[in-house]
Amino acid sequence: MGSQRSGYVSFTPLDVHFADVPRGHDLHITGVGIDQHAIRVEYRLTPALKQPGGRPAINWARHGYDDLGNVYDESGGAYGVSQDGQATDGVLSLTPIPSPRSYTLHLVLEPVVASERDRRSCSFEVLLNEPPSAR
Repeated sequence: MGSQRSGYVSFTPLDVHFADVPRGHDLHITGVGIDQHAIRVEYRLTPALKQPGGRPAINWARHGYDDLGNVYDESGGAYGVSQDGQATDGVLSLTPIPSPRSYTLHLVLEPVVASERDRRSCSFEVLLNEPPSAR
């Protein structure tokens, strides 16, 4: 369930790992925050991505839906090399902001890379609020 973290209205820390996504890397979802503009999925990829010619080494297709049937679409993101240089840290944004009546958010991430065989998707759920029956 959401907690406070600087810059977010709510933040849910996560420890979700996907091996070999994208191929040759491990994806670690570290948390999902909601601010006044979007849903923010924070992640870490190890080892760090290379940036051939200064261009992004990866793009992400992403979407989501909640328990009320609302749909969330990609709306930007950012990434950079971690301070120790061993990983790539990033954030992926989706909009719109979830309704306060939503309890769960289901997210799907898919790295889009050069080779079709390197395309792999991963999905996970985030508890936004506890249902009234669980309180």
